Amino acid sequence: MKKYLRHPVAQNAMALYSVQFAEYVLPLLTIPYLARVLQPSGWGMVVYAQNFSGWMILVLQYGFGFSATREIARHRDDPERHADIVRGVAGANVILLLPSIAIAVVARFTVPQFREHEWYLWLALAIAIAQGIRPFWFFQGIEEMRFPALFNVFGRLAVTIGIFLLIRSSLDGWKVLALQAGAAIVVTAVIAGKMYRIVAFRKLALAPAIKAFKAGWTIFLSSSAVSLYTMANTFILGFFTTAAGVAYYGGAERLVVAVIGLMSPITQALYPRMSHLAVNNREKATDAIQKALIFFGIMGLVAGGALIIFAPWIIRLVLGRAYGPAIPVMRIASIVIPVCAVSNILGIQWMLPFGMDRAFNRIVVTAGLMNVVLAVILSKNFGPVGTALSVVTSQTFVSTCMFIALLRSRRNEKSRPTEVHVPQPTHL
Repeated sequence: MKKYLRHPVAQNAMALYSVQFAEYVLPLLTIPYLARVLQPSGWGMVVYAQNFSGWMILVLQYGFGFSATREIARHRDDPERHADIVRGVAGANVILLLPSIAIAVVARFTVPQFREHEWYLWLALAIAIAQGIRPFWFFQGIEEMRFPALFNVFGRLAVTIGIFLLIRSSLDGWKVLALQAGAAIVVTAVIAGKMYRIVAFRKLALAPAIKAFKAGWTIFLSSSAVSLYTMANTFILGFFTTAAGVAYYGGAERLVVAVIGLMSPITQALYPRMSHLAVNNREKATDAIQKALIFFGIMGLVAGGALIIFAPWIIRLVLGRAYGPAIPVMRIASIVIPVCAVSNILGIQWMLPFGMDRAFNRIVVTAGLMNVVLAVILSKNFGPVGTALSVVTSQTFVSTCMFIALLRSRRNEKSRPTEVHVPQPTHL
C-alpha cells in the first residue's frame, strides 16, 4: 500500500484533491451562509460575476493547462526546455491581458447587471487575471503539486473565514469578490515565485509566446467550446430570467460541479502520466485508460444517482427553503455527472495524449455551438430547467461522439498491424 501511495501519480492526486477541497468543498461551506444572507437576488449577482470571471480565466489560461503540461511532462528531464516553455507561456499571458481588459470594458457598457453593479465587474476581472496566469500547469507537468496545492488551500481558507466575518447583509455581495481577488493575487505571486526558483527566468519575447499560442490553440478552441455548454449557460439564462432565477440554476449547478470536482484530481494527476506513456508505452497507456473508464463510469453513476434521489433534502439543507425551484434543476443537471466522467476519460486521458487533438476539437466545438442554440431556446421557454436540459444534451453528444471517434481509430490501427506509429500532437 505504501508503495502505491509513494507513486508520483498518487502523490499528485492527493495534492490535487487538496486543490479540489479548496476550490469546491470550502465554497460548499460558505454557499449555505451566502445563499441565506445575500438572498436569491443578491447571491445571483455574485454568481453572475463569478461566471464572467470564469470566462476571463478561460481566455488567460488559453490551452496551457493541457498543452504546456503535456510539453513539460514530455521533457521532464530537460531544464533548459522547461525554461523555454515557461518563457513562452508567460509571454502569451501578458499578450492575453489586452483582450481580457477589452472584453471587460465592453461588458461594462453592454451588460445590464454590470452597468448597475460596476464594482462586481472589476473585481471579477481581478480574480480572472490572478487565477488565469497561475502556473499550476508547470507543477502538474513535473508531478510536484504538493506545494502549490497546499498554498492554494491556505488562500481559500482565508477567503472562507473572511466570508463568515465580513458578509452580514444582502448588500455585501461585492465583498465576496474582493476577498477572492485579494487571496488569488497573493497565491499566484507565491506560486510563480516558487516556479522561478526551479527554472531560470528568461526575458519575455514575442517568438516564444507565438509558439506557445500555436501549441495551445486546439486546446483553447476546444476549451472555449466547452465553456459554451458550461459557463455560457448562466450568462444566457440571465437574459431571460431574474437574478433569483440565475441563483436557482447557479446553486444547483454548483452542487453538481462540486461532485464532478471530486473526480477531477485523479484525472488531472493521470494526464501527465498518460501523455508520457502515450509516447513511450502505448499498450500500457491504453490498459490504464480502459481501467480508469470503468472506475469513473461507476463512480459517476453512483454519485449522479444519489443527487437525483436526495435533491430535495440537499437543496433545502444547503441553500434553504427559498430555493425550492432549484430542485428539478439539480435532478436534471445530475445526469451530467456520469456522462462527464466518461467524456473526461475518453477525451482528456485518451484522445489528447494520443494526439487526436483535431477530432477532439471538432466534437466539442460542435457541441458548444449546439448548446448555445439549445440554451437560448430552452432557457427562454423553460427558464433554469431548460438551461440544465441544454447542458445534459450537449454533454451526452460529446461522450457519444468521442466513443465513436476512438472506436474508428482503433479499427484503423488494427487494419494496419505491421505499421509502427508513435502519435504526435497535431496542431491546427
